[in-house]
Amino acid sequence: MNLKINNHAMKGFCQHIMTVPFPHELAMKTIFQILIFALGINMAGAQSNPESVLKRIAALSEALDDGGIAWLLAKARMQSWQAPPIPSPWHVEHVSTPEQKSVDIAAREFGKKLAEHLDGMSPKLRQLPADTPLHEETARMLELSEWCAATDGYGNLFLAQRSLDLGAVGVARLAANPDFPVKNIDNFLARLNPVWMDIETNQRVLNKDAGATVFMVSEREEMERTYGSGQRLLEEQRHPNLLAERQKTPQRWRLVETPAIKANLSFFAGVEFNQVRPATLVNLWNRNCHLLIINGLELQSVRNAKALVEFRRAIGEFSEKPVFTAEQLRDRERGAAESAKAGLKIVNMEDTYASPGAAAFALAWGNYLEKTYGSRGNAPANLHNLNAAAFQAYDEIKRGVFFDQDTANTKQYESLTKANP
Repeated sequence: MNLKINNHAMKGFCQHIMTVPFPHELAMKTIFQILIFALGINMAGAQSNPESVLKRIAALSEALDDGGIAWLLAKARMQSWQAPPIPSPWHVEHVSTPEQKSVDIAAREFGKKLAEHLDGMSPKLRQLPADTPLHEETARMLELSEWCAATDGYGNLFLAQRSLDLGAVGVARLAANPDFPVKNIDNFLARLNPVWMDIETNQRVLNKDAGATVFMVSEREEMERTYGSGQRLLEEQRHPNLLAERQKTPQRWRLVETPAIKANLSFFAGVEFNQVRPATLVNLWNRNCHLLIINGLELQSVRNAKALVEFRRAIGEFSEKPVFTAEQLRDRERGAAESAKAGLKIVNMEDTYASPGAAAFALAWGNYLEKTYGSRGNAPANLHNLNAAAFQAYDEIKRGVFFDQDTANTKQYESLTKANP
């Protein structure tokens, strides 16, 4: 049904019916339900119209140019605009219809521009004082991540991940500042666990990008198996001798072969990541990187930032060297005396760690777990070694090397090229 409603006429009709007496409340409700339904159709049609979508993407791009990410988000809020779905280059070439292709290309161009703006945010988030200005920028990165991911799209996931990565840098730096109230970053914790990292979202986005139900699994391992099967079938298509090889020993193979996979073998071509240096979102933007989604979008920066926030909430401070309780000191003295009497070398707890700071974090966390759960073994498994991730974050922040993944990859590449020009 192609229903177009003139907005001016609709406004006049609404004004008119407000003057007409209705004997029954039900009749009035029915009229308004019809109006709401009609307006919904009108709005949906406007949103799906390629010309209107192109105008919206252009307006978002202009907002990004005019005022950066802050103005982009403000404009999106004011207009109630969602992020446009951003497909992969493969989707544009193989799935996009002629009328949709211009929209998809525009969305990809907007996405790359946003990725370039995010690169500019990286040094800012590392250099701002760990106080209110950094808190504001961190909140903005997390909002951008949520805005991008609210729309299912291949590029949307990568932009959401990049924004989250940068936000995690801000969260960690704020947590490492003992003068910044930890309560002011508590609400960031939940936002560091976005739903778009789960396999259901990843599978839905990949199938949408493939234009077919390629993935029908509930475990990431099975998703990897499906992708690996597609890669093998593609290689067999290119090199028939590989098919003959498999047919000789079919029991060795557990390939997933479905009509959807066989009809879209080029989807599994992927990219040789070691050929893209440094491996950053901007450099990979025009490649097909579905495998990165399949492997999972989890981030080390997020894991370590969360650990540091949890550590600070529990311990309240960061010690540079172990602080023992009176009972622990007595146990150390008794153990040292017994070792000396037996002629054994004395190995103190702090000697088993790479630095006094690492030992201090381990001791403080162990004391907390014993006090809270009775023993470390009774604590939830994910808390057992949280101190290691927390200290890694704290130590890297103090040394000025707590980086988002793209910055880390870039610095590693620069170091390698400098050493091997």
